[in-house]
Amino acid sequence: MAETQHTQTRPEFTVQKSANQKPLELIQTVKTSAMYSWANLLPACGIEVPAKGKHGACPVCGGTDRFHFIDDHHHGNWHCRQCDEPKYGDGLDLVAKAKGITVFEAAKLVSGALALPLPEPKPARKETPKSEAPVQSAIEEATRLIQSSVLGESNYLKRKGLHYPVRLLSDGSIILPAQCGNELTGGQKIKPNGKKRFITGTKKKGSFTPLSELNGTPNTVLIAEGYATALTVSQLHEGLTLAAFDAGNLFPVSQWVREHYPNAKIIIAADNDIKPDEPNKGRVLAEKAAKAINGWVSIPPTEDKADWDDYRQQHGIEAAKQAFSQGLHQVGEYMNSKVTEDRSNIETLYPNRKTKLPLSVGSQGFDAQLDYVVKGIIPAHSLCSIYGASGSYKSFLAGAWGCHIATGKAWAGKSVAQGSVMYVVGEGGIGVPRRIRAWELVNGQTVENMYLINTPVFPASPAEVHELVIAAQQVEAETGRPVRLIILDTLARCFGGADENDSKDMGAFVRGCDELKAKTGASILVVHHSGKDESKGARGSSAFRAALDVEYKISREGKKGGALVIACTKMKDAEEPETQAYDLRVVELFTDKDGEDITSLALIDRPRDPVEEEEIGLVANKTDNHTALWQCIRSRTALKEPCSIALVRDDLKAMGVNVKNFSRWLTKLEHDGLITRNGQELTLVNQNNGD
Repeated sequence: MAETQHTQTRPEFTVQKSANQKPLELIQTVKTSAMYSWANLLPACGIEVPAKGKHGACPVCGGTDRFHFIDDHHHGNWHCRQCDEPKYGDGLDLVAKAKGITVFEAAKLVSGALALPLPEPKPARKETPKSEAPVQSAIEEATRLIQSSVLGESNYLKRKGLHYPVRLLSDGSIILPAQCGNELTGGQKIKPNGKKRFITGTKKKGSFTPLSELNGTPNTVLIAEGYATALTVSQLHEGLTLAAFDAGNLFPVSQWVREHYPNAKIIIAADNDIKPDEPNKGRVLAEKAAKAINGWVSIPPTEDKADWDDYRQQHGIEAAKQAFSQGLHQVGEYMNSKVTEDRSNIETLYPNRKTKLPLSVGSQGFDAQLDYVVKGIIPAHSLCSIYGASGSYKSFLAGAWGCHIATGKAWAGKSVAQGSVMYVVGEGGIGVPRRIRAWELVNGQTVENMYLINTPVFPASPAEVHELVIAAQQVEAETGRPVRLIILDTLARCFGGADENDSKDMGAFVRGCDELKAKTGASILVVHHSGKDESKGARGSSAFRAALDVEYKISREGKKGGALVIACTKMKDAEEPETQAYDLRVVELFTDKDGEDITSLALIDRPRDPVEEEEIGLVANKTDNHTALWQCIRSRTALKEPCSIALVRDDLKAMGVNVKNFSRWLTKLEHDGLITRNGQELTLVNQNNGD
C-alpha cells in the first residue's frame, strides 16, 4: 500500500453525518475529507493502485502497465493510456468507473471508508531547504501575478500579427507560467516592447509554458523556444505545443516530454540562428535534443537569422505551413535505441516530390525580352531604389515617373507600360498633390490612375503588406488597369522604427517588399536617403542594395542647382543608362487667401548632359547662390524657354533660396563674363543653344 507524503490529518467523518447531506453536498464533503488519503482510501474501497509515480494495472480497463496513480494535487488524480475517453480523473471518478456506479454512489462508498479507522499517514514533510527557498518564492510570486492578471490581447503579439487572448498584468506585460508538467516552477514576464524577464528564483531548466492543458496523451508534441514562436508553430502543425523559453532548454524539456509521452512524435521547431563564421546555435541545440529522444526538427529555410514566427510574418501562414512540413527531418540515429530504419530527411519523406527549384536547359530562354514599366529605366516586377541627400529632388522624380506611368506618356522618349500607380506618402504632406498638379499643368494631361496613401506603411509587417495588397486590388478594380508601380517614400518612414543598419531588420523589409511585388505584380520603387558620406552610397545595411534590381543616385546639378542628375549605380539584368540631367520648372498653381502665388516644381523629361561645375568653378568669391543662379539660366536657355530676370528669380524662390541679394549675384555673374543682359532677358556667354 502506498504511503502518503503529507502530515495533514483527515477531518473527522461519520456515516451519520453523510446521511443527512444532499448528493452534491455529499460529493463535495467526501472530496474535501478524502484529500491526502486516497492512497489508503482506494484499497479500502477494494481498488488496488500502483505506488505513486509508478506504472501498473488499470482497475478500470484491465490494462497491465499503462495506469498511473499521480495524486499530484492530493485529489487522487490518475491517468490511463489504454482507457476509453476520458482517460483521467480524480479518486472519486476512479471509484465510480472501477465499480461501474454513479459518482453519488461512489461518494457514499468512500464515505463509509472514511468512517473507518485508516492508517495515519507517515510524516514525510520537511522544512524547505534554503536552496529551494528562491524557487518557492518564485512560485508564490507567479501565482500572485497570474491570479491578479486579466485576459486580453497583447500589443507585443499584435505587432507580430498574433491575436490571442493572454494573461496581462496592469502594465500590459504578459505573464507566462513556467511549469514542469502540472507543477508550477515560476514564471516569465514579456513587456509590451518584447523584453523578457523571469521571476527571480524561477526554475527554468526543464520548465516550459504549454499552450493548452496537459490532458490526455497527445500523438504529437511540438517544442519551440519563445512564446510567440510557439503560438505560430501551433498554427503550422497539429499537436500539443510547448514554449521552452530558449534554445538551451530544448534538451531538458524534450527529455521530459519523451519520459511522459513515450509514444508521441516530438517535433522541435528550431530557430535559424545563422551567423557568418559562427555555429548556428538554434540548429545545433535543436538537433542535439531531437537526436537524443528520437525526435524531429524543422528549421526556417532562410538566409538570415529567423524563427518560425519571423518566417510566417514574411511569407504568410500557408507558405510557412508548407515550409515547416517539408523541412521536417531527423538527425542520424536515435542515441538510446537500436532503430535502424531510414528516417533521414525530406527525400525519404517525399520520395516522389519534384523539386521546386527552377530548372532550364542550356541556352533555353536566351531570347527572352525583359518586360518593363519604363523601358531601360524600371524593369517590370522589380525592386528599385532612388537615393540622394535631402533636397536632391528625388521625390520629384518619383512623382514624375508615377505620372508618366499613370497616363501612359513616354518618359524622356522611352516607352512606358501604362497602368495604375500607388504612392505611399510617408513624407511630403500636401507637397505630393501639388507636384502632381504641376505636372498636369506642364504636360496638359490629368493624372487619374495615381492613388496616394497618406500614411507610412511598413513592409516588414505582414498585416500591412496584406492591406497594401487589398489596396492594390481596389485600385485595379476602380481604374481597370493593373498596378504597375508602388512608390514607398521614404524607406526611413516606412521602416517602422527598426534599425536600418541591422541586416535582420533590413532583411525583413526586403522580404516584405518581395511579397508585395509577388502578390501585386507591381514594381516597387523605394525612395531612400544617402549616408553621411554620399560617395559611399545609400545609408543603412548593405543588404538593401544587394537585394535591389535597380538603383539610381539622385543629386542636384551643382550644390543648389535648378536641375537634378540621375546616375545609375546598379542595373541587374540590362545595360546601365547614361547619366543625364533633367531641369525643373516653377509652375504657379493658385493664389491663396492672402494673395500670394502658390507654386511647385515640375520635372521636364528632356535629358541633357550634366553641366560640369568647373564652368563656374574658377570664378573667385562665388557662393552656392551664384552657382544656383547660373544653373537656372543654363537650364532655361538649354531648353529654349523664356529666361527673364523675373522668371529666374521665381525659379530660385521655388527652390527655397532667399533672393534678397539676387541683384548683386546677377551683377557679379555679368561682371565675371558668365552671362549677358539684354533688357530683362538673360543669356549665358558662349552657351550653345542648339538641340
